[in-house]
Amino acid sequence: MTYVTQTLTRPHGKFAVLSGEAALHASAPLVVLLHGAFEKHKKLLPWSELWRASYDVALADLPGHGQSDPPISVTMDTYIDELRWLIGTHFAGRRVVIVGDSFGGLLGIALGNRPPANFVGVVALDPLLATAKQWSIMELMPRILDGQPEGSFRRMFAANVMGMAQSPPEDRRYYHYIEGVRVPAIVLAGAESLGVRREVTGPSLLDDEDRKYLAARLKLAVIPGVGHQLVLQRPAETFAAAEAFVRAL
Repeated sequence: MTYVTQTLTRPHGKFAVLSGEAALHASAPLVVLLHGAFEKHKKLLPWSELWRASYDVALADLPGHGQSDPPISVTMDTYIDELRWLIGTHFAGRRVVIVGDSFGGLLGIALGNRPPANFVGVVALDPLLATAKQWSIMELMPRILDGQPEGSFRRMFAANVMGMAQSPPEDRRYYHYIEGVRVPAIVLAGAESLGVRREVTGPSLLDDEDRKYLAARLKLAVIPGVGHQLVLQRPAETFAAAEAFVRAL
C-alpha cells in the first residue's frame, strides 16, 4: 500500500500530511510519525514500514519543514496549536499515538499537557529538554544557518525554539512539559549520553541527570550502541521498544 499526500489548508499556509489509502487496522491506534528539527518526513519513511504491518501510519512535515509552510509565529505554542489541530481535528475519527523523533517527540509530550480527546499516548525518541548544553547541535548550527538571511524561518527557529541564534546560547528548558504530560508516555534514549564535549558522533540529547529525571516521572528505555540517531542506526531495536509500549495502550 502506498501513501497519499494531502496538502491541508491552515492559517499559516499548506500543511503536508501523508497517510495510507485506506484504514487497514482501524481497531489499533493510528501511529503519527513526526520528524525532528530541520528535517522532514522522509527520514522516517523507511522506518514506517515496520509499523505498517500492524498499524495505520501517517507522517507529517512539521510547519516550516519539507513541504509545509512556516507557521505564523515560530514559537513552541504555535507548534503545539498546529499539532493539536492535526490530531484533534484532521484525525478526529481515530485514536492517535504520536511517535516523534527528537523535536517531534518533544512536541508530542507538550501536546500531552492539554491533549485532544483522541490523543492516547506518545513515544518520544531522544527529545531535547534543555538546549544550552547541546554542544553537538551547536557544532552543526553554523552549517544549518549558513546563507540564511535575518528573519528567515531557520534563524527564527534557532533563536525562539533552541536559543541558539547567538553565542553563548540562551537556554530553552522544556522540563515543564514532562511535569504536565497527561497521556501515557515513554522516552527512548540512546546509551551514549550527552555529557561533556568529546570525540563522539551524535550523542544522545539527554545527559545522565536528564535520564534520572525522566525515569522518576515516566517510562524510560535505553537503546544500546547508539546516541541520538535511534531510527537510522538501531531501527529494529527502537521499533521493538516503541511498539511494545503502543501495543499496551
